[in-house]
Amino acid sequence: MPASEHYFETQRTARYYLIGGPSKDITTIFFALHGYGYLARYFARRFESVKRNDVLIVVPEGLHRYYLDNEHKRVGASWMTKEDRLTDISDQVLYLDGLHKELLKKCTNAVRLLVLGFSQGTATAARWAAKSQYSVHDLILWGGALPPDLGQEEIERIANMDLTTVLGDKDEYIDQKRSEIETNRLNSLGLEHGMLHYAGGHDIPQEGLQKLLTNLRL
Repeated sequence: MPASEHYFETQRTARYYLIGGPSKDITTIFFALHGYGYLARYFARRFESVKRNDVLIVVPEGLHRYYLDNEHKRVGASWMTKEDRLTDISDQVLYLDGLHKELLKKCTNAVRLLVLGFSQGTATAARWAAKSQYSVHDLILWGGALPPDLGQEEIERIANMDLTTVLGDKDEYIDQKRSEIETNRLNSLGLEHGMLHYAGGHDIPQEGLQKLLTNLRL
């Protein structure tokens, strides 16, 4: 008789980094979700130039960690794999909702929730925005795509957000053809979106980030 599968809910500790501090001066909470193989403390460095008294940058770390090399010296994190993905997606939404709720206790004047996902983080950002108990005002998909598993109700939620896609002209993972396919898919779903391009590869260079901040009026 084969083993039967079961689930047990348990509490665990999640790590995140802040640029700036939660306070009543904060009007915008800006979540930045890293890509596959990053640690949040390194990913956060890309957003240090965004630091402002009225903006709180939140960089949560994916709950899956693993070694990046055979010597077990470098560690990275990811948001999920294909294994037991629905459970991971549910856990991610609970994690990010819970973190946002905790920060709102000290950011009582925060009226704008901005969510950026980079690379693998675009799928997590979009799923959270679509499933969250909170209203996301701005959703940025940087170097990645909208996940294909969103339902009609979730697509309609995203349609009410300011959606922006960002891509480097030398991105080694997304060529022009793939970019066009994704643009056509967003259009077919009725998702109006802005498009930003910058000179560079699969990363978040300061030039591209400054273009985005100008577009978002931050």
